[in-house]
Amino acid sequence: MKIILYKKVTKLGEKGNVVSVKPGYARNFLFPTGKAILASKENIEKFDKIKVLKKKKIANKILFFKNLQHKIKNLKKLKIFVKSSKKGKLFGSVNAKIISNNLNKIGIKIDKKNIYIRNKFIKKLGIYNIFFKLYKNINASMDIEILSK
Repeated sequence: MKIILYKKVTKLGEKGNVVSVKPGYARNFLFPTGKAILASKENIEKFDKIKVLKKKKIANKILFFKNLQHKIKNLKKLKIFVKSSKKGKLFGSVNAKIISNNLNKIGIKIDKKNIYIRNKFIKKLGIYNIFFKLYKNINASMDIEILSK
């Protein structure tokens, strides 16, 4: 019996594969658990349309994050003003949320989950390199300067 896998099944195949299995395995396990459907002409065409739509969606996502990466590279340095002591120690700290909010103010929308700071937060004035993991293999980095108010 030929089936189309909706989900990855160990030792059988990946999502979207058309495979042959014994009818009992398909009827008793794969169909009831929603891991596969029968490989009829209509189902194969439907699944191909879904694949095309997903490829377009992923291509749009990659284009969006490439543009975001380009904006970050063009920005070069971000200045953040915070309260600090005369010795340069901050009252509090600068974390990913504060950096995200400052980037959003200038039109670069990045979620705080995508911002990586070497020590999780910054406690002194100075210049720091921040890394952004935007999407799979699309990364960026920039310098931020922490200044006193």
